[in-house]
Amino acid sequence: MLIPNYLTSEFLFIGIAGISFFKRNFRKSKNPEHLFTEALQCLVKDDKHRAVSLLRQVVKKDSDHVEAYLLLGNIIRTDFPEQAVKIHQSLTVRPGLSKSMTVDIHKALADDYRALTKIDLAKREGEKILKYERRNKW
Repeated sequence: MLIPNYLTSEFLFIGIAGISFFKRNFRKSKNPEHLFTEALQCLVKDDKHRAVSLLRQVVKKDSDHVEAYLLLGNIIRTDFPEQAVKIHQSLTVRPGLSKSMTVDIHKALADDYRALTKIDLAKREGEKILKYERRNKW
């Protein structure tokens, strides 16, 4: 049985289109660690807008990526300090955080509150840091 030429070319076209579609989608679906690394590279290049976009992708794919949330809050603090507070506050209730990560979160919250000129709240965060690390000179 012979297949007409127009059907052969249609199958060929569909095959090529399918392959290119899957290749393109495969490239776009990067893992969270790769996206996090790209975000760090963007920060080095002072491309904060792209870094924020990448960090949002990271936390969308991996909601347990505490470092990405922490960094995202730190970046947006300048323009949106209230949002930074919300991000950082949500991290304080995460179970199983290391002592150093907990300290970093409270440092970030203190910076957030300073940006909002809520010095009493910033001071309270500093006191929480001292509960974890008595000799912390931050």
